[in-house]
Amino acid sequence: MTIQGSLEELGLSAFESKVYLDLIRSGLRSAHDLSRRLSAPRSSVYTALESLIRRRLVTTDSARRALRYRAESPAALAATIEEQRALLDQHERIVARLTRELQPILTERVHTESRIEFAEGRLKVGRFLFDNLERWRDSILRMDRSTWGFQDHSFVDEYSKWLKIAWRVLHVEAQIHGRILSNSSSSERQLKGRIPRREVRLLPGNYRFSSSIWVMGEYVIVIMTRTEPFYALQIREPELASNLRTVFNILYDMSST
Repeated sequence: MTIQGSLEELGLSAFESKVYLDLIRSGLRSAHDLSRRLSAPRSSVYTALESLIRRRLVTTDSARRALRYRAESPAALAATIEEQRALLDQHERIVARLTRELQPILTERVHTESRIEFAEGRLKVGRFLFDNLERWRDSILRMDRSTWGFQDHSFVDEYSKWLKIAWRVLHVEAQIHGRILSNSSSSERQLKGRIPRREVRLLPGNYRFSSSIWVMGEYVIVIMTRTEPFYALQIREPELASNLRTVFNILYDMSST
């Protein structure tokens, strides 16, 4: 690497490096001399000199009428580096203290904001579904790589566009197994066997659900699409999700294909 390249590695601009190296070679120089020697505007030379002075690589000599500049040893950078290291250490201590003091507040805020989410109305429920899809996928992948629950056939009729995207994201791309209970309906009969890793069984006996209820990783989602206004309720609670996963597992084993 060239000397100028090394100086630029230390944070000097290309022009600052040229000014510094010219002063190294030529000794005391005025800004006017440097401007002429480097064929550069005097304003650019002054800007570079001010930066080099801050880095302690250049000092001034005012013994004569015209202010002159002198290059100092690159060893002066060592003092600057030590100051930066001390400043970084100070900032590191401040960040650690702020983290300790603010983390409880942030944790409580996130917990409060994300524990329960509610959306009401056809459009808002649709937006809720799209907004949360990737979050559900990531949570499922962290848990048992499967979805459980009951899907009301009216949901299939109302949100078929979202379902096509969700099937691709969850079952095709992420290879998540979907174990879903449903009512006997034409919608489900048409879908049977068409989606990889999505298994649907019919509720046994006289069991009936009138809304869709899903367990997605640590999330429990309830969606009503049989009557207006549509609504969606999401609860982020790992223990509740685990309990409902067990309930649906039992019902699934009791159900027919």
